[in-house]
Amino acid sequence: MTQWWYNHKTGEVEEGPQSLGVDRDGPFESRELAERAPQIIAERARKWADEDANYDAVDAANERANDKANDDEKNPR
Repeated sequence: MTQWWYNHKTGEVEEGPQSLGVDRDGPFESRELAERAPQIIAERARKWADEDANYDAVDAANERANDKANDDEKNPR
């Protein structure tokens, strides 16, 4: 099965890896997907950033809950 790569240095689509790995993204299953690589990568980056923000929010909430539990243990009412 042919794999396609997007060379982000030249903006060209490559059939099979032809350029240095540092200059290309992929593999993609089709030429059409490789042509859309910049958009696909941007979409994935946004998704990962959103997921990281959600994890950070959950971590912060858990930390506050743990801090409160520790304070309640130290200072019973």
